[in-house]
Amino acid sequence: MRAPIEALQTSTGIKDALTQYWIEDLLSRHRKMKEEGLAPPDIQRRLEGRVEENGSHIYNEHLTTRGMMARMYRKAPSLSSFSGFDPTQDSPIEILHTILIGVVKYGWFMSYSPWNSEKKTTFAIRLQATNALGMNTPSIHAGYIMQYANSLIGHQLKIVVQTMVFHCRDLLSPDMFALWKAIGELTALLWLPAIDEMDTYIVSPIFRLFFDWTYQLIIMRMP
Repeated sequence: MRAPIEALQTSTGIKDALTQYWIEDLLSRHRKMKEEGLAPPDIQRRLEGRVEENGSHIYNEHLTTRGMMARMYRKAPSLSSFSGFDPTQDSPIEILHTILIGVVKYGWFMSYSPWNSEKKTTFAIRLQATNALGMNTPSIHAGYIMQYANSLIGHQLKIVVQTMVFHCRDLLSPDMFALWKAIGELTALLWLPAIDEMDTYIVSPIFRLFFDWTYQLIIMRMP
């Protein structure tokens, strides 16, 4: 019984520590009941009962928002929509995973990877000379950022996205430079804590340029 689960985890690349606890629990109970000689249908019924009793602990709460809609779906798979469950509103979304290690990280990789050592040094010197006043960062370690360019974390990517457009005009192609201007404006808009004029907000011309590049960022694979 374990082999198909491990094969599925390997094929999807998904292994959740919280879920794994319950997987091990069910596998252990399955093995024990099998040793006791219970029939497969009885084992299945008891394991399903175990899952049902602990559903609130097993399933991610963000997938059971507003009236346990996901639980209803499991009971009635033909249900095509969740009245009250809107993934765009009810899913946890924050800038680190949607932007910084998303489009910013990919844009950064597409920018520095073709550079020779001279261009990397030039960029590092310019970055280190940046006036960090107003950037909410204690210091800019440009040498570190360039040396470990492919392993940057959110804090460093936040520095890159705020400064890139000022230092790379002659180091990038016109299209890549236009992309960084769009990313810079996009992140400035996304960091707003609240949007008062949504209609005005969504017609910003930077979204058009940003979306023109999206397909390249999606299909590109970083090492």
